[in-house]
Amino acid sequence: MARASSSRAQPYRAGSSRRPGKAPPFATAELLPGLTDVLTNPGGVRFFSPYVLPDGSALYVAKQTTDAPGRRFIHRAGRGTGAYDDVQAVTGLGADANDDDNPVITADELTLYWASVRGAVATSDIYEATRTDAKSPFSGVRRVGSLSAPARDERPTFVSADGCRLYYSSSTRPIKAGSVSDIFVATKPK
Repeated sequence: MARASSSRAQPYRAGSSRRPGKAPPFATAELLPGLTDVLTNPGGVRFFSPYVLPDGSALYVAKQTTDAPGRRFIHRAGRGTGAYDDVQAVTGLGADANDDDNPVITADELTLYWASVRGAVATSDIYEATRTDAKSPFSGVRRVGSLSAPARDERPTFVSADGCRLYYSSSTRPIKAGSVSDIFVATKPK
């Protein structure tokens, strides 16, 4: 099980814990090799909203740099020899985004969902893009209108292995004390 945690003052730290079966408790979490270094890079780069593939082979994150403060872009870090490294920008998501965040991707890495703020709208909506193989750029970027509501901030949180269930949160914007986030699941046939 991979887990990420953060405080407002620090970027994410990610750890992993395993157990031998369903009944025993999880062991104490250990920081994932290489991933903590990537996520706490002191060079002005911060990573947010990590999403680890079920097999642990890759991690998708939103990357923010000091040359684009307040803007995040989706990146992928492959898992090398025990460490997540080789952080690369995910291409084909369109250049009109003000802020891309909360990437979730199907296990085959062919369909990506993420939250994006585009145009003059100040709230994030859920977007989807697809590709024919895991090495190609994404294409067919589209706002998932059925999952996006005016004046609400929608963010995907999990997609099932078969890609037929997408969990997401929706909250009022701006988020402030007393704001309520609702959790939804969208389904589609196989």
